[in-house]
Amino acid sequence: MRNGKWISVFTLAVVLLGLSTAKFCLIDYCPSTIAQNSKAKDKKAKNKAAVKSQSSPISDGHEVDWRKQSTNAAMLVFQKKYAEADSIFVKILPVARKEDPNGIDLGVCLLRYGSGLVGEKKYQQAVANLEEAFKIVKGTPETRRQKKATFQILKTISTAYIRSNQFDRGEKFARKAIAYRIAFPETASLDYFKNTYEGLHFCLENQKKLDEASAVAEIIKTLS
Repeated sequence: MRNGKWISVFTLAVVLLGLSTAKFCLIDYCPSTIAQNSKAKDKKAKNKAAVKSQSSPISDGHEVDWRKQSTNAAMLVFQKKYAEADSIFVKILPVARKEDPNGIDLGVCLLRYGSGLVGEKKYQQAVANLEEAFKIVKGTPETRRQKKATFQILKTISTAYIRSNQFDRGEKFARKAIAYRIAFPETASLDYFKNTYEGLHFCLENQKKLDEASAVAEIIKTLS
């Protein structure tokens, strides 16, 4: 009886597995289904192309959704895929400058581009784009996003100088970022704020400003 029971259970499991496999095959790998999916994708692609053709061209004969691509490129920067991000920014920035030359979205795009350039160790180019971002963002209305971008630009410029061993300039912008965050606490998390102080501490130590570095170290402890 016990053997018969196990055989029945095993048979049922085989049948269920067979049904599951058949369903998987029919949905994803059956040739007719693949053909249907391919036709559906082709139709969808043609519809998208038709919509784009009705839009006014902006760059290279194609409309560029540079705000969306800026966000996509920012994700690549976060994933440290700097070369991929760089190629997107190079493409969209001329369009962004034409469409929104004084807008917050262009400023944020330049901030993201500058961050990627820091990751690529292109510090001089990074600073140039970040300084442009700062001028644009400072000229836009004060909003939470504007303030957050301002802090991030200052901190990223500081990082670029620190990584290129320009500790005096790194210190200058770290102090500016810290002062800005003290004035507007909502612009950055405590961890991000602490990291800015750590950058300042690193600059002071490398310039042999040991008393100031010690004082900053005490502040860092209070942020833990």
